[in-house]
Amino acid sequence: MRKIAPALVWPALFALAALGGAAFCDQILPQMNALFRMGMAIGSKMGGSFGTDLLVALFIFGKNLSVAVLCTAAGRPTRGAVPAVVCVANGVALGVLAGLLKQDIGLPYWRFALMLAPHGVIELPAIFWACTTGMGAVDLKTRIVNGLRAPAALLAAAAVVETWVSPVVGRMVVG
Repeated sequence: MRKIAPALVWPALFALAALGGAAFCDQILPQMNALFRMGMAIGSKMGGSFGTDLLVALFIFGKNLSVAVLCTAAGRPTRGAVPAVVCVANGVALGVLAGLLKQDIGLPYWRFALMLAPHGVIELPAIFWACTTGMGAVDLKTRIVNGLRAPAALLAAAAVVETWVSPVVGRMVVG
């Protein structure tokens, strides 16, 4: 039997969780209301003044970088449990949101994916990279200092795109 490449585990967990979140959004949503309210509050600030948008971008970058640091630092000591929880939780959250938008406004899943694509194609690989780095056999300092350089740069770019590009694409997609 062939082994699955370790770097493919994280996107697979994320994708399966997203499918589950979309399929069972009615059952999961009541548990996630506070999280969605916070996300909607942040989203409502996007497209404002440059200063507000800059703060949103910094918040997004800081949140994503903290997740990457967590996955990098705790991956090996927890035998992959922390990165797995991060991938599953984020997949479920996006799946639930996709399912909710499909139910409420009839937004097809492919359009939802299109809304997230501008920053998602940068952000998700960076997080998966951090998850994979976290499983490395090197010491913690090396994992964080050397292993997070590229993901941090990608997450900074993703935060900029998520703040200034994705809302424009989202408005075009939803109409």
